[in-house]
Amino acid sequence: MKLALTRRRFLAAAGGSALALPFLRALPAYGQTDPKRFLILAFSGNGVVRHTWGAEKLGAERGNLLLHDSFKTALDPYKEYLTIVNGLRNKSADDIGGTHEGGMESLWTGGKGPSIDQLVGPTLGGVRPSLEFRVMSNEDETNRTRNNRMIFDGSGVPIDPREDALSAAGQLFAGIGMTNPADARNDILREQVFAQLAQELTEIKPRLCAEDQTHLEALRSGWDAVQQRLKNAKTLSCSKPPATADSGYYYRDRSRSMIDVLVACLACDLTRTASLQWSQALSNWTPGAFLGIQEKHHDISHAQPNHESLIHYDGTVMGPLDDSLHPTAQQLKDFGPVWDKLTKINTFYAEEFAYLLKRLKETPVAGGGSLLDQALVVWGSEIDNGNSHDHLDMPFVLAGGAAGRLNRGTVVDFPRAINFGGTQYTEPAGLRYHADLLLTIAKLLNVPLTSIGPAQYDTAPLAQLIVG
Repeated sequence: MKLALTRRRFLAAAGGSALALPFLRALPAYGQTDPKRFLILAFSGNGVVRHTWGAEKLGAERGNLLLHDSFKTALDPYKEYLTIVNGLRNKSADDIGGTHEGGMESLWTGGKGPSIDQLVGPTLGGVRPSLEFRVMSNEDETNRTRNNRMIFDGSGVPIDPREDALSAAGQLFAGIGMTNPADARNDILREQVFAQLAQELTEIKPRLCAEDQTHLEALRSGWDAVQQRLKNAKTLSCSKPPATADSGYYYRDRSRSMIDVLVACLACDLTRTASLQWSQALSNWTPGAFLGIQEKHHDISHAQPNHESLIHYDGTVMGPLDDSLHPTAQQLKDFGPVWDKLTKINTFYAEEFAYLLKRLKETPVAGGGSLLDQALVVWGSEIDNGNSHDHLDMPFVLAGGAAGRLNRGTVVDFPRAINFGGTQYTEPAGLRYHADLLLTIAKLLNVPLTSIGPAQYDTAPLAQLIVG
């Protein structure tokens, strides 16, 4: 005879299990469908060497990229997570003035005013709306200037970043790892409830027909998933970061230590919005024996050819062409030693960026996946070419998954503005400004934002970067 299991009879048979259901629904992560999203803004100064930076797209497949020299070793393991964006102009930097300074002030603000992290941070959540970190070189300015501050509050006032990893860890992780008695008591109660559920479901199963047993197993599976999510939430990498081992070079050690602190802050949900600034705009970092370079980074950037000298007039198209991505053999011969030094410096920053991605990827999140899958990481600079101080083709790298929203593992090219001698700018059809990238950041993070910076430079999010 088939046992007809009505809802009332099932709840009566399940006994205390039914009473536990409202309790279970109140637990963290029960039925959670909207994943957390994280934003990290990263910066390195003095622009890039275009033909050794970034990548070329080889095919439509995700991660089918040819990484250029400064990227190819460090970032090869993360090709499927990278999106290289070329062609965005920062006109606001020119309007503000000051070359490096204007580029720094407008990089994440779109012009002047609050930076994008300050606009999205309160919506993303976490204990703090945002956290700011800086890795200083020995040559950096120690006072507050327009060169060494890139994050601005709602009133447009620069925010001072944390510059010492040990001090930051001590302040931010005070009490982390200590068990709250109330939390311990709740953990015991939850374990008891789940144990009772398991026992009662086991006892009731023989009294059910095959169809009802299937429904019962589905119920058990759902409760088991809730229990596992709770255990995951308790066992994630939420702990005070350890001191970084001494590698023999101060700047790299400072970078790795600060990255470890930043990632730990995200893992512990101290914030979901962070920024990481390597050195500063107009960086005078001297790599020394570490990279075999004795000159200051800024000085070397001025020894390369400027933007205008990489332009030539092409009669077949009746206009100027930009050769910065493909220098001539003569240019490679003349400027090879300088470009080699700058490429070494750019490679160093790519290695640190890769370490950040590595730490994010190896840090799990509740519900499966990693911080890298949920995060949007955006890396930029205050200028393009360090000699001409231009903002015509700003170097941007996006990385991570943005919880499935980022069109990753690709290269996205927009028509590039060029300077054909003096102030003879050529602005092609389809030109986009970098403020549209800032709107895109908000869109990827599901944060409503309609404008940032001057209205003429923020038209709409960049659809090419968004999935769905």
